[in-house]
Amino acid sequence: MTRTICNNLLSLAAVWLVLATGWGCAACLSPVCLGPSATVGSSAGEAGISRYDNGKVKSYELAHYQDVVEATRRAGEALSLKLQKETSNAEQSTFYYIDDKNEKVKVTIEPLTDTLTHIEIDVGFFGSKGLALVVINQITHEIASAGKYLQEWKHLRLR
Repeated sequence: MTRTICNNLLSLAAVWLVLATGWGCAACLSPVCLGPSATVGSSAGEAGISRYDNGKVKSYELAHYQDVVEATRRAGEALSLKLQKETSNAEQSTFYYIDDKNEKVKVTIEPLTDTLTHIEIDVGFFGSKGLALVVINQITHEIASAGKYLQEWKHLRLR
């Protein structure tokens, strides 16, 4: 009888997981699977979503494109990352960094509007989540320290 109860509980848990993921119930799963690595902005000063998924952190910042590019350079220096390559134009900037353990970090910055900028930190599917989160947190710190957010800003830190 105990075996039947355990099997039923496992079956129910499996069905819940399939239904929740199959129907895109991210709100149901984010506290469980994503933990504090996924945050949703809830006021005018917190623009969009910052999220870690499959080796990438994606963040939307209420700051001018060029200010975010400059903050990214300062963040790389502050973290002592070695800049391998930088490509930049009016539509996109990409920074290729490497740390002392040869972990690669690709930072891509794109203007979405005159006041909204998208940042993507890519450490690869098997890369270090911690490294990606430290980089995005340092970039947002550099933007805030330079006073470059376009409104009073209370950015939710990723962890």
